[in-house]
Amino acid sequence: MPKNIVTKLAIIVSTAVSIIIATLIVWNINLTKNTSLEYIYESQKKQLTTIDLLLQSSNHNAKKGVEGLKAIIESLPDSEIDSEEKLINSVGIVANHIIQATNTTATYLGLSTGELIKSEQQGISKGVPYVIAGGRNDPSYNAASRPWYTGAMSSNKLFQTNVYESLLTKQLCITYSMPVFRNGKPLGVAAIDVYLGSLQAIFDEIAKTGSYIFALDSQHIPFVATDRSITMKESPLFKEIARIAESTESFEEFTVNDNGAKKLARCKVNRDSDFAPYILCSLRNVEDIEAPIMRMGYLQLAMGVLAVLCISCMIFFTLKYYLRPINKISNGLLDLFAFLNHEKKTVQPIQVNSHDELGNMAEAINANIEKTQKSLEQDSHAVS
Repeated sequence: MPKNIVTKLAIIVSTAVSIIIATLIVWNINLTKNTSLEYIYESQKKQLTTIDLLLQSSNHNAKKGVEGLKAIIESLPDSEIDSEEKLINSVGIVANHIIQATNTTATYLGLSTGELIKSEQQGISKGVPYVIAGGRNDPSYNAASRPWYTGAMSSNKLFQTNVYESLLTKQLCITYSMPVFRNGKPLGVAAIDVYLGSLQAIFDEIAKTGSYIFALDSQHIPFVATDRSITMKESPLFKEIARIAESTESFEEFTVNDNGAKKLARCKVNRDSDFAPYILCSLRNVEDIEAPIMRMGYLQLAMGVLAVLCISCMIFFTLKYYLRPINKISNGLLDLFAFLNHEKKTVQPIQVNSHDELGNMAEAINANIEKTQKSLEQDSHAVS
């Protein structure tokens, strides 16, 4: 335990300052953490909301396109479709107009005979307004056996497939289809393809921001993602995310375990009766979120320790400077007591120039020293 009063006071004041600074640092770290997490949450929510609107817009545009294709084909005069050649030509022209009006990838009509009358952007760019595939001329492809055809026929309304690889183009796409009737009898199925290339390009741009976002189809398989390597691949992680997301509110945060790594997920489940359901999610490693916050916390802690050391030194030297009279007063009192005990023949006044309480104390002691000296001198003269 230090005996010097300056050291004691410096320790007391420094301890109090340390406690205050430590409290402020802890409070600031928690505030920074909460603020950062709130900012991340809002950013993720805005991203997910924007992407969700994009997906919904794509769905509704495709729906309008296929409804328009169906309506036009059903309204064609019988004279324009009373032969196979006229039917192919009329539907091909209509499909060509629809694809240019809706800016979709491909529009077509599948016939019960297995033939496909199709207009696509790639062909239009080469001067080919439409093509014929399948049927008698191409037994390897049967339009009437494709999921988009059978799904529309069985549901008798708008049908949306899950994401699949097109047999003709080998690209990932979604097909929107509706049955077409003529005079109360099924003629075929009108359909529109939306290839995911342009949508994936948007996700690629989002990936540059460091976000990890993906959309799961009804089978809980990612069909578009900021990380291309996970698309169209099954994983227990995605099934677990989908299971939890379906029982939580939109954008509500929950945690999942990914091979021992704790991750935070936020999802929005979209269930529209007209379209296939999907789940849009963001996923982030908890360590990736907390690490920058903790680094900032450690930096603040280091700065706090440095501040405490600097303040402690300032307090010590300030106290030492202003409490210098205490040493003089202490030495003066010791000299006075030694004089009274006849250990010293003389005693000098205390030299303190301050005008505070210590200065007043020194003046009072000096006055007593002077009185004591005079009293002892008088006693000495009286004895002699």
